[in-house]
Amino acid sequence: MPRPLSPYPSIRWMCRGIIERNTFGSALQRVKYNNTWSYYVIPEVAQLAIFRNWTDYPLVVRLLGTYIRDISIPAYVLNDERVILILVPPLPPKKGQPAYYSYIPNQRCKYIDMFPNSNALRNEPGFDDELLVAWYSLSDYIRTQASFACITLFVMSLGAVFSFYTFMNPRYMFKRLAGGIHLVAASTALVVLQVLFSSIDYTKEHLFYAYPEGAQLTYGYGVYLAWFTFVDNILCGVMFLWYSGKKKGAKAPNDEVAMADEPTIMGR
Repeated sequence: MPRPLSPYPSIRWMCRGIIERNTFGSALQRVKYNNTWSYYVIPEVAQLAIFRNWTDYPLVVRLLGTYIRDISIPAYVLNDERVILILVPPLPPKKGQPAYYSYIPNQRCKYIDMFPNSNALRNEPGFDDELLVAWYSLSDYIRTQASFACITLFVMSLGAVFSFYTFMNPRYMFKRLAGGIHLVAASTALVVLQVLFSSIDYTKEHLFYAYPEGAQLTYGYGVYLAWFTFVDNILCGVMFLWYSGKKKGAKAPNDEVAMADEPTIMGR
């Protein structure tokens, strides 16, 4: 979205240096608003999506933020030296200091392409060859998460089936089988969480446009549900293994359990 560079006198000297060095190239636009000339950094892709002579209409610049965000134009520009410049808001001020800006959270759901097309990625203005390699590595993390999530659901389904089967057949080996399956489901759920955290660390280190400096990371209900699934499967597995001991003779609550835990003689 457009970022004003000189709304206040305290940073006008910085703006003068930016103009002289031509830091932002053609992305830097001079717009008059409230009888005051200000400079805005607007990506070239966003400028192509606006009608001509839009700078002659002062109120248009106030609408560009929402417009650029809705059409999903990334907030970075490419200068004349083919260097990617990411546009990020300033860090929040410390307590007691005046702030001339406000942060408005914007939530947007986006479908993740697990098999990205290189031609489609090259059309993005913020991708170069180095970022393309990094994005493909991140796609490997995403596919690994999805694969182990499906495996976890399948193993949990098997664990539920054998857990209910132990109520119909009290033999100890079915309890141990159900407990072992629950522990396997817990391990696959932990793999999903570890891959998720590894992908976040990789994004912080390599994909700066997706995790700019000063960004805050928060987890949604999905991460807490994954941790609950891991702990729940651990407890279920331990409980089934704990109560899977053989109960023979007088230790058995009834004759059916006593007969089920007797050794089976295999023969012709």
